[in-house]
Amino acid sequence: PANGAAAPPPVNLLAFAAGTQIVDKPEDNKGLFMMAYDPINLIDESLGNDWTASAAKPAVIVFELPERTTLDRLVFDSAGVSRPEKSPKTVLVEMSDTSMTGGYQPILSTDLKMAANDQSFPTQAKVSGRWVRLTINANYGDEYVGMVEFRGYGTQLTHDAALADISGTYEGFSGWGPVHLKQEGSRVTGCYAYRNGVISGGIEGRMLKALLTEDGLSENERTRQLGLF
Repeated sequence: PANGAAAPPPVNLLAFAAGTQIVDKPEDNKGLFMMAYDPINLIDESLGNDWTASAAKPAVIVFELPERTTLDRLVFDSAGVSRPEKSPKTVLVEMSDTSMTGGYQPILSTDLKMAANDQSFPTQAKVSGRWVRLTINANYGDEYVGMVEFRGYGTQLTHDAALADISGTYEGFSGWGPVHLKQEGSRVTGCYAYRNGVISGGIEGRMLKALLTEDGLSENERTRQLGLF
């Protein structure tokens, strides 16, 4: 940069915080949501947890990007898997501009190292689209396959992502109980039953980014943390 400031790091366009959602996942990850095993761990930008699924057949996960995108580089992190042999060995990544179920074209087919982070590859084809399909065809011998992070870098070609009015009452996971939200423009406020929680934030694209305030463990204590929805 002309002013000498460091350039900002590239944005991981596959991150949940960037608006990416998982729209299909292996059968044993469906049904009861288990945070400790769910592929949401692949896009949470944390190296402290991993995704796990059966390795009996190829594991397929489909990600929906918030915008039409071209990916130039893909990165795989597996050093933090619970057992090294769970690590993906042979992977295929495809992209579609049609739908989550069809129109896929391959953008990367490669082998990965066992239990290693920052395995970075340029894509082998420049395909634009909104759906990314990751297929893990083989691992290093464990009965389960797992990975810590799946990252993607490139260019967003549109900036149209938006949420419909999210005002209403929802059932919260993990003991939150009813969650009440009210949206006014891009501003969102709300509350939930767990520890008298209060939500205050705003809509960015198709994400709700909010401050969560809850009762603490001691009397008159309130804790704060950032939340993404």
